[in-house]
Amino acid sequence: MKTEVRKVGSTSVLSISGKVTVGEPSQTLRAALDQLVLDGSNQIVLNLSDVPFMDSAGLGVLALNFANTKAAGGMLKLAEPQERVKEAVELVRLNRLFPLYATEQEAIDSFSDNAAPSP
Repeated sequence: MKTEVRKVGSTSVLSISGKVTVGEPSQTLRAALDQLVLDGSNQIVLNLSDVPFMDSAGLGVLALNFANTKAAGGMLKLAEPQERVKEAVELVRLNRLFPLYATEQEAIDSFSDNAAPSP
């Protein structure tokens, strides 16, 4: 799994690619998200457009980092999930915690205008 972080205005965008599964991939995701929070990022968009699959370990990392980001006064939002990942998030009802956005730009814009997530 690969990660890339970039800033878009005051929002940190973490793009990941590859399967997020137990072991190194989920640990890599956790470390990247933890580092953003430690660096003071409080507006984080996780772009999932290049993630074809996420297992329970990956979903657990999302739940943990949602809590950590919120505790630090921030918000984590998910953008462009592929259908299989979106279904997994909805199956375990993480979509009740995470706003899901159809595009990265919608997720970024939502920090400033509180736009509702796309279906």
